[in-house]
Amino acid sequence: MIPKNERWKAVAIAVLIVAAAIMIWLRPLHLGLDLRGGTSIILEADTGGKPLESGTLEQMIGVIERRVNQLGLAESVIQRRGTDRIAVELPGYDDQESAIAALGKTAQLTMSDEHGNVIITGAELKDAILSRDNFGRPAVAVTFNPDGAAKFAEFTRANVGRPIVIRLDEEILSTAVIQEPITDGRGQISGRFTVEEAKELAALLRAGALPVPVKVIGAQTVGPSLGQASVQQSLRAAIIGVIGTLVFMLLVYRGLGVVAALALTIYGVLVAGGLMGMGAVLTLPGIAGLMLSVGMAVDGNVLIFERAKEEYKNTDNVYASIRKGYERAMTAIVDSNLTTVLAAVILFFLSTGAVRGFAVTLGIGTLASFLTAVTASRILTYILAGIGLDKRPGVLGLTTRFKSTNWNVVGRRNVCFGIFGALIIISLLAMVSRGFNYGLDFAGGTLVEVQTNRSLSLSEIEKHTKNAGISNVLIQPSQQSFSLKGKDLPREDVDRLLDSLKEENLEPRLTRQEYVGPTIGRELREKAVLALLLALLGQIIYVSVRFEWRLAVAAVGGLLNDVLLMTGLFALLQLEIDSTFVAALLTVAGYSINDTVVVYDRIRENRRLYRDAEWADLVNNAINQTVSRSMNTGLSTLIVLIALLLLGDNTLFNFSLALFTGIVVGTFSSMFLVSPLVAVWHDDKRTRPRR
Repeated sequence: MIPKNERWKAVAIAVLIVAAAIMIWLRPLHLGLDLRGGTSIILEADTGGKPLESGTLEQMIGVIERRVNQLGLAESVIQRRGTDRIAVELPGYDDQESAIAALGKTAQLTMSDEHGNVIITGAELKDAILSRDNFGRPAVAVTFNPDGAAKFAEFTRANVGRPIVIRLDEEILSTAVIQEPITDGRGQISGRFTVEEAKELAALLRAGALPVPVKVIGAQTVGPSLGQASVQQSLRAAIIGVIGTLVFMLLVYRGLGVVAALALTIYGVLVAGGLMGMGAVLTLPGIAGLMLSVGMAVDGNVLIFERAKEEYKNTDNVYASIRKGYERAMTAIVDSNLTTVLAAVILFFLSTGAVRGFAVTLGIGTLASFLTAVTASRILTYILAGIGLDKRPGVLGLTTRFKSTNWNVVGRRNVCFGIFGALIIISLLAMVSRGFNYGLDFAGGTLVEVQTNRSLSLSEIEKHTKNAGISNVLIQPSQQSFSLKGKDLPREDVDRLLDSLKEENLEPRLTRQEYVGPTIGRELREKAVLALLLALLGQIIYVSVRFEWRLAVAAVGGLLNDVLLMTGLFALLQLEIDSTFVAALLTVAGYSINDTVVVYDRIRENRRLYRDAEWADLVNNAINQTVSRSMNTGLSTLIVLIALLLLGDNTLFNFSLALFTGIVVGTFSSMFLVSPLVAVWHDDKRTRPRR
């Protein structure tokens, strides 16, 4: 039965569930380009280093919007980036070359005399449409506004028999001799156009010229078939991972496992409602973020359940155990969720695109997991106890089937330090000897991914790249596909590669094409370093405020260990280090601090109870009291990540491996590295952790 003072929580969570369900019903879920397919382009104003004048970027956005509308694309997104950049997303549009041609040209039209004196500019056009010249060839018919019509009439009257030169961005489109005065305000631009080229030119002229030239500093295209396959694979992995986690919770916690399962269902409704209500965009890393936050949701329940089991051992009262379990786990739950939200916030402000999508889903998922842990789970536990399970605590899950541990971790600290020290040395040697394999977003360059009707060996792919004249590229074969990464991969070379593959009936399809300019690559590397530094600083400040500065320094020492081991593994295996890897590092930082804070919370609690205890005993007791929670939380999260590793999309493999490695390392370092460091540092001093 739900206590009277808890019933308002039941009402509150019911209201939230209804609100989330309404959002799910009314609002669509927006998929990122990596899931639905499409093209994204980043444009930068090319001003030669001079700052843009006020209002110029807004004018540029207006022109880009009109050009996108000319392409006839729905749900396109045009965003300002900083002071001189524009990001354009074109869902469902997979012709990157045409998109760049349509958006990246200044499209400054001029009509001048033979000496280069400009008579009319594109600003004086009223309309431009596809037409035919006198020989039936594609051309563009233009209509001038009143000012342009008057200028054109005056010029043609005075220059019969003389040439008129038409230029677009200083490139001559056509030259014609004026045969007679033209006074109807109409003209024609002819040349050796194809129908598509004439249509594109007409669209550019209708949209207007950009006030300043632009350059493309980043572009990405994902084919719709690749996006659909990613959705299917990732959803399958997510479903299997969540089912595996639920089965694990049922086996370990029995009746309380049912509570966790129901709470996870509520969590899913709240997260979906939150994402749809905010209009958030779900990306491939975002799906991983949701799956990871499932582990975070389980973590809150595990903390509560373990404390409730401890209380039941001491009181033998089901309702009192449930109440005290929730109350005493609250501090650790708040601390652990805040550290994860901190990592998500840093990621959100220092990332873009798919990684920002990961930050959004991780943040929303963490907040939803906190709500379900402290409200929904509590109400559900009371309900379960009220239907008769308060008389059967074993079925409810309050009794334990495992013996308590009695590890002397501090006494064996030298072994622990030696193992971690050896792993750090191996990691450093791997970094120095093998270096880093930077991903495209850090190194810059071009990436293309080609799908074929059968898997090709490395030698077969090399043969076709040689036929196409492509060299100095990194080739990565995969199942019925392969990718090429290099500093420069012109589209002409890619077309020759596709032709070579077609000759052997391999049915090639260009499923992905990505370009990152050197400017973007450098900035992303700088932001990655800044994000890590801010994360470390944030964790130091937070743990110092909640506990004391020495515990904070020990915690950051553990974080550095985790970062070094993760980075060393990727250097050793020569796996790509990119923005998603940094996202994994920051997530693991939050997770590792989460584990550490749970141990610290127990140290603080034990210190209040046993004021004269030595720090070695305080630390050992805290580890033994929380080891069950740490292992169960780690296993529940790893089940999800194993599903992602084995069944998820290939593009998520490195990301999932980084998270998997980091969580394993973080779980062990919090118990066997950070905690002994705390004991050694205090060295039996009676310094008391802050309340």
